[in-house]
Amino acid sequence: MSELGAATRGTCSSFDALKGAASKFESDLFDVFPIEEIKNCNDLFQRTEENPFAKRLGGMITMYNRICDAISKSAHFPLIISGDHSSAGGTIAALRKANPNKKIGIIWIDAHADLHTPYTSHTGNIHGMPVACMLGIDNMENQFKEIDQETIDGWNELKSIGGNGQNIGFGDIVQYSVRDTEPEEDYLIEHKGIKAFSVDEIRTEGTVACAKAGLDYLKDHDLIYVSFDVDSMDPEISVGTGTPVKGGLTVIEAEEIIITVLGDDRVGCFEMTEINPVIDDKGNTMAETAFKILEKVVSKLES
Repeated sequence: MSELGAATRGTCSSFDALKGAASKFESDLFDVFPIEEIKNCNDLFQRTEENPFAKRLGGMITMYNRICDAISKSAHFPLIISGDHSSAGGTIAALRKANPNKKIGIIWIDAHADLHTPYTSHTGNIHGMPVACMLGIDNMENQFKEIDQETIDGWNELKSIGGNGQNIGFGDIVQYSVRDTEPEEDYLIEHKGIKAFSVDEIRTEGTVACAKAGLDYLKDHDLIYVSFDVDSMDPEISVGTGTPVKGGLTVIEAEEIIITVLGDDRVGCFEMTEINPVIDDKGNTMAETAFKILEKVVSKLES
């Protein structure tokens, strides 16, 4: 489990935490499906970080290549448990590599837009950049940092993995529950037209209606990738995640959106991310909640 993209360590233990939850609930979920573990580069945390613009960028390039290679060769529906959300850039690179002639849509369920680049990030943490990486953008309109050539080259390499440097377009994204953005991201959302459903809209219009509206927005797409960050839920629920944000979804709301979306035959990949048992102050509650959602995901996919 890679945790290179986050500021807080611990997401590397997310799969073990989920297995602990499976044991508690006497589930054999992880015994009946083939599991492939992708080797991580988390040892890089032991080294002095020298890149303030895109932290551990070299390691992320390695991880994106490994993720892209493994998932693009998968003969099964990829159901991915990742450490931090930066891995999503490698996942979409894999889908593009495996499906070069298909139009790919993204359903992004997250508290964050993850639209930063090394030119605009306030932290340099790459888990805030995967959507920008998928888009192949720099967002120079909002640049406030002068970055070095090594970072420029590395960022360009990261964007190009799995394709030609732009794996998706702004019109290929539907976001749910995004509520913590910064001006550099707001500019892109406003001027580039990303489709987004706020928590308030979801509650006003209904979860199923909003999920179906998102699918309709992607009606011309051949393949849909669903990425679920547990911080899309309210901190009262997502007690073990690195960047909780108030005002999020309930478990039922998250489940209804996910299950409705998974009813579409075009969905070809599901990813769950950002479970951090190390900072869970309620034991293994975050992983147990996520596991119950995961069981429903598997049940839906098998139906």
